[in-house]
Amino acid sequence: MKKSLIALAAAMVAGGAFAQSSVTLYGIIDAGYGYKSWSDDTLGDTKSQGIQDGGAAGNRFGFRGVEDLGGGLKASFVIEQGISVTSQQLTNQRTSNSGHQMDGLAQTGIGEGGRSSTSLNRQSYVALGGGFGEVRLGYQYTNLYELSTLSGYQVGSEGQHGADQSHVWGQQFAGGTRANGITYISPTIAGGLTLRLQYGAGTNLNQYESDQSGSRDEVRMSAMAQYRSGPLSVAVAYTQYKTEQVGVAGGLFTSTSADNTAKLTQLGASYDFGVARVAGTYNMGNSGDVLDLDFSAWQIGARVPFGAAAIIAQYGQGKTENGTEINDFKQWQVGFTYDLSKRTQAYAYYGETKDDGAGLGTSIYAWDKKTGLIAGIRHSF
Repeated sequence: MKKSLIALAAAMVAGGAFAQSSVTLYGIIDAGYGYKSWSDDTLGDTKSQGIQDGGAAGNRFGFRGVEDLGGGLKASFVIEQGISVTSQQLTNQRTSNSGHQMDGLAQTGIGEGGRSSTSLNRQSYVALGGGFGEVRLGYQYTNLYELSTLSGYQVGSEGQHGADQSHVWGQQFAGGTRANGITYISPTIAGGLTLRLQYGAGTNLNQYESDQSGSRDEVRMSAMAQYRSGPLSVAVAYTQYKTEQVGVAGGLFTSTSADNTAKLTQLGASYDFGVARVAGTYNMGNSGDVLDLDFSAWQIGARVPFGAAAIIAQYGQGKTENGTEINDFKQWQVGFTYDLSKRTQAYAYYGETKDDGAGLGTSIYAWDKKTGLIAGIRHSF
């Protein structure tokens, strides 16, 4: 149960009215002992083992606050920081993928370092809500991330091999899992339907023009509809990410002009049969750049509970091609979890991701085979 740090009962405002506000500290601490092995005909082998971050969830801490403005209107905010609990830097790094967590290992297609020092902010926004729904302004989770990871359609651990690709395949073209902009979330309508509309950019402004620095137009638009009723949950999301860039010599942008429009469509569904919950996703789209990459992926998994324990199994496939097959991967993962309490869980996961495609030698996927095993403890507060 999340603990409230501050509870202010009646704060006088300039107009003479009273408002009630609260701020809550929350977070996740997750660490385990893991082993990873990568192999490739060209790149050779890479192996690592030891205490590492986030076998079940990304480490973080955050603050969320809400103020009752009266008349059914509420103001709120969220500030959420990614951290690395096994790093000496702690708040200056976070684990952002399933790569090897070695200090100084770059996040490229070859190295794919598991830690990042440039994307520490998980989300930070201010919001206004009421009977009309909620409007959020700032850096926040995208619809892409809401469907792929947060809505329950992914049962495996995305921080481990075997469940780290299919559900977010194509996200690197569609602007990523977080973006700067405005989000509207509707109230629940038609007995279980919720709409989420987003407009903004990536981490920049929508438009910038300068004779000295060059110009960049960046528009990221997305819509998501989700229906929940009893044991059933289904969702569909569409994202379009358009960038137009013109560089000048010595300017802010490269001298290469770019005009890209990436598109991504996602489907997600889950059903709880009682003895097991089955869930899956399907993604398809186009990179919209000079590579003209068509990509698609799917995954399905099941979680079978028995008491405080559960067994998890997941399988998925994905492809990338532009007349030539570039990626053709298959992945699988099995896991075991045991809830020690409502906030503390012990777990173990083992998985494999194997790509038989020709590859591009880029961050899309550069290795032929990746396997990983981890056992650890996750605690939320």
